[in-house]
Amino acid sequence: MKATKTTLIVGLLAMMLLAVGCKKEKTEEKVASNSDACIGMLQFNSAEEFRETQEKVLAMNETERREWERQQGFKSYATKCEELFEELEDKGINSDEDIYNFVKENSDYFYIREEEGEKYLTAYLEFSPYYQLVDENRMLLIGNNVIKIFDEGVVTAPIDQEENLLNINSFFEPAYDSFSYYENELSESYLESYVESKDNEDGCNCGKQETIVRKTNDNGYERTYVRFYINNGTIATGDTGYDAFLYGQGLRHVSYHMKVRPYRKNLGIWFWCRRTISYNVDYSVYDNHECRLITDNKHGQDGGGKLDVVLHEFEGFPNLEFFSSLTGYASTPDASCVIACSTIN
Repeated sequence: MKATKTTLIVGLLAMMLLAVGCKKEKTEEKVASNSDACIGMLQFNSAEEFRETQEKVLAMNETERREWERQQGFKSYATKCEELFEELEDKGINSDEDIYNFVKENSDYFYIREEEGEKYLTAYLEFSPYYQLVDENRMLLIGNNVIKIFDEGVVTAPIDQEENLLNINSFFEPAYDSFSYYENELSESYLESYVESKDNEDGCNCGKQETIVRKTNDNGYERTYVRFYINNGTIATGDTGYDAFLYGQGLRHVSYHMKVRPYRKNLGIWFWCRRTISYNVDYSVYDNHECRLITDNKHGQDGGGKLDVVLHEFEGFPNLEFFSSLTGYASTPDASCVIACSTIN
């Protein structure tokens, strides 16, 4: 596994594990039991272990992941959110008011996200690759460091401060001297592409930093939503001085992502629904470290209704990375998205 602190969630955890030198069998994950606050969170002891576990978990469908969690004696933040939403589904979603009340009752897990004039019921951390690896309190144990993930950034603390970290409910709460805070960053190129994004009509909003593809079926109440995006995270080794040196040099952990979500709505708010996802995507991305385009393909099928794929990752300098092309499809029984970004300018 890996030891990292990131200013953007992806890079932080992945690199933080580099600092940890403890040995552990690669095929066996471990649930921490050091104290009441640590009980139930996953413990990682090496960069290799974390990477292997992350890759393995992201490749699982929902049924496989929940069974894996059960075997570990662990419940992820993702599973907790899914269970809460299943309870809402069982009660029935008959109006937007049902969704607003649900968010109010579960404000530690859900919020209403606005995107291009539309509203989506969204789980916190849903756009983080650590959504399935942190526990219900958004925490992980890496070596002797406890880490808590927020959408705004990451907070790390020594293991003897886990109770204080557990009680932190916001990234912007007053800092403890023993805590390290790593705020998320958005590159200028990402911000420009977001500001220039098109309206909420169906089709491809092709962008070098972010591409959103939507397809709504004829009745207007079911949608397949695909998002391609880039995360840039600060490399951290656990050595404060060396971390500052790497940060000053501008070196980052860069990762390219694809997410697919089926949505439906009754009135004005889109909410997730369980549909089988089929996908076949050819992509070309720029690897700053190797100074060349990386071209590959991802394809398959997932019956859990949520697809999260890391397309490529490397360590290099930010604001140079970009999607060069994206073509293919991602479909559900309700709607099929044609991804037609053969050349992204």
